[in-house]
Amino acid sequence: MWVIAALYYLVLCCNFRSLKIAISIIETAADFFADTKRVAFVPMFYFVVWCGVFVFWVWGLCGVASITSSEIVVTSV
Repeated sequence: MWVIAALYYLVLCCNFRSLKIAISIIETAADFFADTKRVAFVPMFYFVVWCGVFVFWVWGLCGVASITSSEIVVTSV
């Protein structure tokens, strides 16, 4: 286990710069996301709008599908 731990420590030391850069990128992305909350809300807004449009189209489709093709009879008044 000591050998494995030593190898892990060596790999960690060799890749310390890459690890530091990766952590900095993650922190920057988290700060950006925290500062711009609308990044999360804009897609949700458009999803809700899309759901409304979809429901409208399904409602229209049901209306058209409910029209029967029976013969129209004209009665005089």
